[in-house]
Amino acid sequence: MKLSPEDYIINYRKCLNTFIPKNITFDTFYMGRLGENKIFLPLKKSFNQSECKWLTIGIGGTCNAEKMFKQKYPNSAIFGIEPSKDQYANFMDFGTVIPFAVGAVNGSFNITVREGKKYKIIQMPVIALSDLLDKFLQTRIIHFMTIDIEGFEFNILQELLQNRILHNKGIVFCQASFSYFVIPFKYFTIAAD
Repeated sequence: MKLSPEDYIINYRKCLNTFIPKNITFDTFYMGRLGENKIFLPLKKSFNQSECKWLTIGIGGTCNAEKMFKQKYPNSAIFGIEPSKDQYANFMDFGTVIPFAVGAVNGSFNITVREGKKYKIIQMPVIALSDLLDKFLQTRIIHFMTIDIEGFEFNILQELLQNRILHNKGIVFCQASFSYFVIPFKYFTIAAD
């Protein structure tokens, strides 16, 4: 089943309206550029923070939200996946950088990367998300995830759906914040149907 971007958003909103109480106070972390906030349900006070994993897929030169999260939940572990060294910002001050491009499967793909303030499409090796999680986080359950990888995120998000590649590998994101862009070029398929 191939899910269109529009159908994904409809299903996502239905899930939120069904399962999230209306009177909850969300954690809001200012991203630091473009006026964007990352918004999540707060951790329960009884939850052991040292078990909490935050994963940013695409650091993109700004990490204010991750810094604010670490200040609020100091015992949590913060990880960021980013293939472009000049986009790490000061992420390593409070988190671990995983210096690779990521997808649903291993391979070599055309990827849009940010270098400085410009974007370009380059062919690069991509490591399967399950392999990166196993190697660097030693878990496939992530409590907070943000993803913004210049249009490639839809290929990862669709594989989290039931009976798709990442779902079948047991990867779970308890909460996710993603930037989704409709790109004027063709989506790069990284997983077989």
